[in-house]
Amino acid sequence: MARNNPVGALEWANGLSGERAISAGSAAFASWRSDQPEAAARWFDARPQTDARREPFFQSAVQTLAWGDPQAAEQFAAMPPADRASARSVVEKMTSLPDERRASLLDALGTRQ
Repeated sequence: MARNNPVGALEWANGLSGERAISAGSAAFASWRSDQPEAAARWFDARPQTDARREPFFQSAVQTLAWGDPQAAEQFAAMPPADRASARSVVEKMTSLPDERRASLLDALGTRQ
């Protein structure tokens, strides 16, 4: 559903209860962000800062990119500075990433641990 109708998938997930809503929504957003980064970013940026989904959705998207997207470094480097700083914080905590991958992503985000 997230690939065919990402906004519909997010609305459906938002109707779930508690942690299930965040978990399902995070997965749907990460999938959308991976497939259509610009559209997903526009939707995300339109969410109010008070939207409880912002942080977990962003973290999930960063983790999905870090683990499997061959274009992750380029996508991270293209992020606005504030998003790069947030993404850097997520990647720094991903100690189970292979060292070379983690170092490459941190370089793209502008720092190394």
